[in-house]
Amino acid sequence: MDQGESITGLARHINFSGQISVDPDPKVEMGIKVIAPNDIRGQMGKSLANIDAILEKAGMNRSNLFTLRFFTTDMEGFLAN
Repeated sequence: MDQGESITGLARHINFSGQISVDPDPKVEMGIKVIAPNDIRGQMGKSLANIDAILEKAGMNRSNLFTLRFFTTDMEGFLAN
């Protein structure tokens, strides 16, 4: 991670974090369900879809991303996908 970054020329930006492979589900106790349990590729796909949805609502797309950080407990599985 960088200790500091200098960014110039930005007209606007959006910060978000914690995008995981879940969907709303009012039928379950916590109101969310896990998508693709035990399937790292499916979880990564859902997480990226959640990011795309946020960007779309902001009138942006992946070309507007400045940085993207992934946290995983399965590095081999992550790199394979």
